[in-house]
Amino acid sequence: MSSTLNAYSVPASTQSLLTHVFSQPAFMPSMQPFEKRPRLSELRTRVELVTMKLDFTMEPPAIREAIGRSINRSWEAYTEGSVGPSDFIRTPLGAPFEIASINGKGRGLIASRIINAGEVILEDSPVLLLPFKAASDLIFLLLPRKALEALLLLHNAHPNEGKYTVMMDIPVHHLLDQLSGVLSTNAFEGD
Repeated sequence: MSSTLNAYSVPASTQSLLTHVFSQPAFMPSMQPFEKRPRLSELRTRVELVTMKLDFTMEPPAIREAIGRSINRSWEAYTEGSVGPSDFIRTPLGAPFEIASINGKGRGLIASRIINAGEVILEDSPVLLLPFKAASDLIFLLLPRKALEALLLLHNAHPNEGKYTVMMDIPVHHLLDQLSGVLSTNAFEGD
């Protein structure tokens, strides 16, 4: 089955923004993205910094560890070549649906055959585990660049929100605004 998805393409303006963010030093260490895969201890330290950055409280150790594992899985997938930025939006082989670009709606699932009541059609772990707090957007800055490119392909229902650029108009805040819109559009709270 071939997908009717538009070809993977991060707009030139987004590529330029990512290049700037990854090449320029950030004014806060917790906002500087890693240019190469960090050691697990570096990831753990940064997760602890980020989870207490805006909330002045710290997530329980089990949550911090789970967040760290999900970020580490992203580094494994995107730096070892097993996942390309558009791989997670391709129709899986044998799936009873097709992932398609829908005019005015972004990407969505369309049934490719009759689906029976109670049939499980999709079971997957989240791409990234985030704390459900204001600082969760900063977790994105711990991901590899190719993972950020993939996330920026997702639908953003709030592209002009300006949550971060209203505080300071700098490139990393422009990136965080885009990622914040993607997060609010594509994330859900779970147990």
